[in-house]
Amino acid sequence: MRYADCAAADGRLLAALRHCGRRPGVAAAARTLSRTGEHGALWLAAGLAGAAADRERRGPWLRATAVVGAAHLASLGLKWTLRRPRPGPVPSTLGRPRSVPSILRRPGMGPSPAPPALRRPAVPDTAPERPAARADASPEARGAGPARLGPLVPTAGPYSFPSSHATSAAAAAVAYGALYPAGETAVAALAAAMCVSRLVAGVHYPTDVAAGIALGGLAARLGAPRTTAGRPRPRRRAAR
Repeated sequence: MRYADCAAADGRLLAALRHCGRRPGVAAAARTLSRTGEHGALWLAAGLAGAAADRERRGPWLRATAVVGAAHLASLGLKWTLRRPRPGPVPSTLGRPRSVPSILRRPGMGPSPAPPALRRPAVPDTAPERPAARADASPEARGAGPARLGPLVPTAGPYSFPSSHATSAAAAAVAYGALYPAGETAVAALAAAMCVSRLVAGVHYPTDVAAGIALGGLAARLGAPRTTAGRPRPRRRAAR
């Protein structure tokens, strides 16, 4: 698969998920998750809360929190190094491609013609003039092209690769899940929801989120303490 095909699939998946944000409930959830995950605030607060509640393993909890913060900072460094622009507004309607996909096109076939139903009839020279569009009319009626859906939330920077929200969420899911196995599933579900929220909000491409998940998981595996690292040592029995 060529790079152009991967980029096109990246944009189509983004547009499909951004359209899910047209539902008020989905949009509200995406905004809440995006705002609480800004700068890794939710995950850093969760790590500090774990350190305060679990005094016997305060050290491992603090180290895990530091790993989440370091992973977030690493994602910011990559963003400003790679400088991939954030996605722009997506079309308000999801249409099907009118041409034959490149993978099905034979050599020398050339661009595929539009189906007969989609061909525009010739306009006569004496075509009647169109009435002027109202000021409150839709963009299509005013001749401004199809309406587009912008992002649901503001962003802290102009670059998108990798997603810092996804990086800190994945790092927290791995590091905190190792320290608190009983809540591992809940933490992973919340982290996954936060990753998807960035796509629904229209501020990241799917490849941004995938790269952030990989970076956060790798950072947590390399730097987070293991599950048994912070367990209190058993007390030795006094010699009789």
